[in-house]
Amino acid sequence: MGRSRARLGLCAIVVALAWPAALAGAAAAVARAAPADDGTLAISATTVQASASTMLAFSYTAPVDLPSLYVTVTVDLPPDWTASAPATVSCRESACAVTTDSSTQLAVQMNLDVASAFVLSYPATAPGFATTSSFTATEQFASDPPTTDQLAPLPVTVTCPDDGTGMMAVYPPTVTASSSRTLTFTYTAGSCGVGAGGVVAVTVPGGWTTPNMTAGQPGFASWAGQPAPVTGSTITVPVGSLAPGQQVSFSYEMAQVPGAAVGYTFDAAEQSGADGSLQALAVSPEIMVTAATAINSASASASASASASAGSSPSVSASGGGTSRSAGGLPAALVLGLVAAGLVVAAGAASLLVSRLLHRGGHGTGGGNVRAVPHSGPPPSVAVRDTGTRPTLTVHLEPHAGATVTTIEEKRP
Repeated sequence: MGRSRARLGLCAIVVALAWPAALAGAAAAVARAAPADDGTLAISATTVQASASTMLAFSYTAPVDLPSLYVTVTVDLPPDWTASAPATVSCRESACAVTTDSSTQLAVQMNLDVASAFVLSYPATAPGFATTSSFTATEQFASDPPTTDQLAPLPVTVTCPDDGTGMMAVYPPTVTASSSRTLTFTYTAGSCGVGAGGVVAVTVPGGWTTPNMTAGQPGFASWAGQPAPVTGSTITVPVGSLAPGQQVSFSYEMAQVPGAAVGYTFDAAEQSGADGSLQALAVSPEIMVTAATAINSASASASASASASAGSSPSVSASGGGTSRSAGGLPAALVLGLVAAGLVVAAGAASLLVSRLLHRGGHGTGGGNVRAVPHSGPPPSVAVRDTGTRPTLTVHLEPHAGATVTTIEEKRP
């Protein structure tokens, strides 16, 4: 009986001594099975302007309890963001590297035995419209099995300028003074587009026909087949919603163009939505008014002496508009001089031929008769055409008063 009690007492002592160790082992097992804390990911900018180039910096810090010594952080890129250059990453002792760089994802792998944080730089262009983009990310530890955690999403707000965006053009850009023309204005929505209640406007400068809403009258303003609202000299078009790059056109019909040949600016403005206000565009359309083309006449003459046997000295006269030049860009006077020189040479050659024929008794080399025949018809002329915008230069060949005009003919048997 005494021995049994002694044995029970010894067992109790052993159990008492072993119990704390068992509890510690169980606690350690529970700690190994528990998931690690999530790392943290932050972004450098939470608001950017539409279509703006920006550098987004993602800062990652690993958790304290590490399931493994390697982690891969993957950032999912939202739609409509465009990379402008490759992404780069920096960390302690270059213990990290970009493993994926695509239009939809960026991934960085880091050795946690060397570094515990990195900064991922992503140069990109924001979407061209107002929106809220969400950058989501995951971290994956190279444990067995791998441990993957979803990190908190990072929202970035893309904003647009309030009003005064887009471009306005006009056709035609050049008109003739004191004429009547219909002008067509075309508005192109900017990168942010135009929201509901959007409006564009053009103010007609002084000297032009005052715009109105009466069809068939000079200055009638129309849009989509209907009169466009007019206040004073301002035409206002309620364009409503327009996507980025979408266009809308309106007309200013049969307007009387001023007589002054100068440039005229049609001030343009835009309102991006019902809650905005008309603000001037960065550039307004301009129309250049040119004077009506005037046809001026001028004359030039040149004379030359031919051989004494020719019996006449031809003269050359020319008429044209303004300062005329040849198709090759030579002045008209130089062209006339060249033509006159050619005529002198031709007259000399003809005179020499006549002299030789007469010297031989009127017999040509072919045995035919040579005689002078009175010339009938108008004096010959040569037209020199300019390939530019200047008028045609006409050269008239006329003899001096009292000169004999003859035609040399040779009759063959």
